[in-house]
Amino acid sequence: MAAFLIGFLFMATTDLDQRLAKWQPVKMPFDASGLSARERQMVQKLVEASQYLDDIYWRQADPEGLALYKSSRDPKLRRLMMIHGSRFDLIDDNHPFTGTEPMSPGRGLYPKGLTREQIEQYVKQHPEKKEELYSPYTIIERRGNELVGRPYHEVFRPLLDPMTKALREAAALSDDKAFAEFLQQRADALLVDDYYKSDLLWVDLKDPKFDVIFAPYETYLERLEEYYASYVAGIFRTLRFGTAEAHGRAEMMEFNYLSQDKAITRDAASGRYIIDYPRIPTALGQLAKELLEIEATGDRARAENWFKRYDLMPPDLKAALQNTDDIPVDVDPQFSFPDRVE
Repeated sequence: MAAFLIGFLFMATTDLDQRLAKWQPVKMPFDASGLSARERQMVQKLVEASQYLDDIYWRQADPEGLALYKSSRDPKLRRLMMIHGSRFDLIDDNHPFTGTEPMSPGRGLYPKGLTREQIEQYVKQHPEKKEELYSPYTIIERRGNELVGRPYHEVFRPLLDPMTKALREAAALSDDKAFAEFLQQRADALLVDDYYKSDLLWVDLKDPKFDVIFAPYETYLERLEEYYASYVAGIFRTLRFGTAEAHGRAEMMEFNYLSQDKAITRDAASGRYIIDYPRIPTALGQLAKELLEIEATGDRARAENWFKRYDLMPPDLKAALQNTDDIPVDVDPQFSFPDRVE
């Protein structure tokens, strides 16, 4: 029994080492030498507010994992959980790297065991609940035989109160009036789940010295072919993370569609992929048309057929990605600010 236990622990540790090796630690020091005392205080308040956002994310992604992270004394396990924000490996189809419980499709947003079909059937029987249950800002809970959608600002109020307080304190320390107004409005928005006004204020910021990003934004200034190369490279980079998440699945379907139209081809001799630049514009136009028509018509059967046709990773691509296993998938940023999870 002792030998078995030692062997199990060794394999578990080795597995953690292998998974961590896919993330290259990169120090990202914070240089405050050019900031005034007020600006340094403001940055600290923005960091504090962002840490509360992390706390909310943990509760949405993996509440049980959060409890494990707080109780564990294993530094490797804690580091891996901090990278993924859960017990589930984003680049291994969300397989658990600790324990055996599979990831619940609803994460912490829906009751365990609740299926999409059950939600849809419930909404058919209770059409007045549709907006509440399908809102992007609610968590679904069971109350007896009922399904109830609770707003984020209600569920996470204990964390939102100190978070918005930190944002308002940061706003008071800002010398940029527009940025201060954005922070104030963002704090208001978090308490009512209405982000439209603060989003407009963020868009209108003029060369701010400081910024807070809540979504990815990319700007391409290259020539058109360089843009296409960056676009395709972005597909491959995303696919190295796997297709367990929605973004990865979307990129997989884009790749398959472009391959079908010969806009991306594979050279059998070298195993490398080649971009046919003249084909890219037409293929992207057709891809956009198909997806927009599915969205506009709400044609579920057409959407499901799309997934069936383009959702799977081709064996050649899977083999090509496996050849990069010795290269880290991404960086594990080491910030100057300490990790803090509550």
